[in-house]
Amino acid sequence: MLLDRLRRVPPWGWAVIFSLAICLPRLGAFGFWDPWELKIADQAREMAENGHLLDPTVGGRYPAGKPLGLFLAALGIKIFGAGEFGARLPGTLCALGTLMAVYWAAAGMFRRRAALLSTLALGSMTIFTLESRQLTSDAPAMLGLTLAMGGLGRYAWPASGRRRITDFLIGGAGLLIGYLATGALTGVVLPGLALLAALIVGYGLVASDDKVDDGTGDLAAPGTGPDIPAGSRFGDCTLRLKNPAGILLIGLGVVCVALMVIAMTNLVASKYSALLGGVAQGGVPSHNFEYLIRQLGFGLFPCRRAYARTRAWPSGSCTSSSSPAWASRCRPTWCWCWATGAISRCRPSAWRWACSWTKRWRATGPNRWPAC
Repeated sequence: MLLDRLRRVPPWGWAVIFSLAICLPRLGAFGFWDPWELKIADQAREMAENGHLLDPTVGGRYPAGKPLGLFLAALGIKIFGAGEFGARLPGTLCALGTLMAVYWAAAGMFRRRAALLSTLALGSMTIFTLESRQLTSDAPAMLGLTLAMGGLGRYAWPASGRRRITDFLIGGAGLLIGYLATGALTGVVLPGLALLAALIVGYGLVASDDKVDDGTGDLAAPGTGPDIPAGSRFGDCTLRLKNPAGILLIGLGVVCVALMVIAMTNLVASKYSALLGGVAQGGVPSHNFEYLIRQLGFGLFPCRRAYARTRAWPSGSCTSSSSPAWASRCRPTWCWCWATGAISRCRPSAWRWACSWTKRWRATGPNRWPAC
């Protein structure tokens, strides 16, 4: 009887339970890390006590910086008091929202099982668990980027073949959150140009609603419908000014290019830039080549097994003569994810793998996954 009741719990219910269990327990049971968390908490406390919730500098007493994280910490202190729980809770809620945004994005672009597994994979990462429970984290930025990638991805590759303006608006809200949390270059330009690059890569793919009858299961729904008819080229339904989707997506790309040019050509040394999301430093960079190599190796270490497994997918269970039902969305989506990770992490190896994947996808493409 108990197992029957557990089976009736929907996948999103398990995602919520898992997210709450990861993020909230004993949030205020340990003190601030000195000096990292303590410095941010003091600044947020002064913002709350002096009525400067929207001014991270507190009337010029502190240097300018990314506003969203400090605003959330100050708001939590103003509501719950000057303590560990109040200061950390808003950022933790952003991390919880990130997990649910991952589920929402994957459920719309793939399947509910894939969405649940994606949520479990992200929430079980040690670095994510630590980031979700401290002030010195990028939880607001993660929430913004996840909403942007999920909303824009669901709009570009709708599972039902019918695009919804709600998905685009959610993606736009994610871009706004990303801008306030980490600056325009990372929060807006990065996901926008990655999406545009993925759409260009998949321009010539032909949408198909062919059924799978070889004992395997589709990774996602065919994605054909009123906005993406079966037999039509994906690019003709997406990147053409004759339809609303083309106007919105091309307009987003133009805005992202303009922001990137402005951010990179209007830098003032030692002054915070909201477009850059940081302070431009003049002179010779302080990080040497050895430091960058170490960072590259540290970043790739926990993902080596995943890279080995994913590189084997394109060579398994695929036929070059058929037009996969979900290829018009899966290939650009994977390329989009790779491009986003490569640009954000600046890893040359990721760029090399992305190029090799693109060539292999164009030739065959992993058109099916095992039903399990």
